[in-house]
Amino acid sequence: MFYILASRLQQEVSNVKKFTWNYSESGHGKGAPDGIGATCKRTADAVVATGGDIDNLESFVEAIQRRCSAITLFTIDDKAIQELTDGLQNETVNLKSFNGTLKIHQVKAEILRSPLESAPKAAKLIMKSLSCTCEDECQHFNLGVLEYKNKTKLNVDDIYTDSESENMDNSQNSTMETEDDGALAGPSSINQQNYTIGDYVLVKFLVRNTEYCYAAVINKIDTEEGELTVTFLKICDDKGHTFRVDENDVSDVPFD
Repeated sequence: MFYILASRLQQEVSNVKKFTWNYSESGHGKGAPDGIGATCKRTADAVVATGGDIDNLESFVEAIQRRCSAITLFTIDDKAIQELTDGLQNETVNLKSFNGTLKIHQVKAEILRSPLESAPKAAKLIMKSLSCTCEDECQHFNLGVLEYKNKTKLNVDDIYTDSESENMDNSQNSTMETEDDGALAGPSSINQQNYTIGDYVLVKFLVRNTEYCYAAVINKIDTEEGELTVTFLKICDDKGHTFRVDENDVSDVPFD
């Protein structure tokens, strides 16, 4: 559940920076949900006892919402559950355990973002034994910290050969001399003169004289506009040796 907090909430609320989750003291995360569940069960039992039929999820939701106006039910289909399960199975390398879970009654989180502000680069979860209302980070009731780092960025040092690294250093030295603080993007020209669909490229972003590199695959070439449509790759291991295509991360970048 901690990994879901650190990785999935950002996808639902894209501009989230900080959030807090407080457990119910009596039920350690239950309490109110238990009471709502019991009310729904008793209501459904009463419907059946008075001759009503509840033979599927839709009829259950309809019966509860008709009789309990203060309760709102949301249905989640099997496909959505399976998609989340499959996604988590592909990210098992990122899952972490916390020693002392039963002592936790508050989780305070901070989402750290990259200089480009395009995607979070890390999430820090602070575990506390009691709830604390301090807005800034503090040491009150601390049990420990879990940190999750986003590994979608390309680690150039891990996947480049020595000769390629030398070429990259020369390219960076010439680029770093510019005083343009704007963000520029373009695929790396190392050992590549002509582009074809399916080629793998490095897309370079220059932000305040700092260069960020991302691996991508070419989907489309627009020679008139001088642009490539690329799909970025996502790192699947800690060393930056294994990648997968992130179909949701597509962009148009210029080339010379």
